[in-house]
Amino acid sequence: MGAGPNETRYLGQLYNANCEDPKNITTHVPYIDHFHGKCYDLNEKFEEESIPTAAIVEALIEGGFDGYICAEYEGQRTIQDAFDVDACEQVRRHHILLRRAFGEIQA
Repeated sequence: MGAGPNETRYLGQLYNANCEDPKNITTHVPYIDHFHGKCYDLNEKFEEESIPTAAIVEALIEGGFDGYICAEYEGQRTIQDAFDVDACEQVRRHHILLRRAFGEIQA
């Protein structure tokens, strides 16, 4: 997509970086064709308290994002085998959360 070796190296470092401010990704959006949207525990109101999804989506939109988001439920990693969780339901809720953040559906 036109990124040089320095940009590629920097984007590789961002892969596992914690982003204090989601706006930090805005300038890199032209180099992003897919994004991994993690979720850990979405409640019945489709809220994910551990990830600032709305702020991240806002930064993606501001940067002109025109790619794909892969919804990834990761909550089983935090609860292990202690509780039964419907992972498919968590992904469904995540899709709704994302659609709301992108303004496709009303809250």
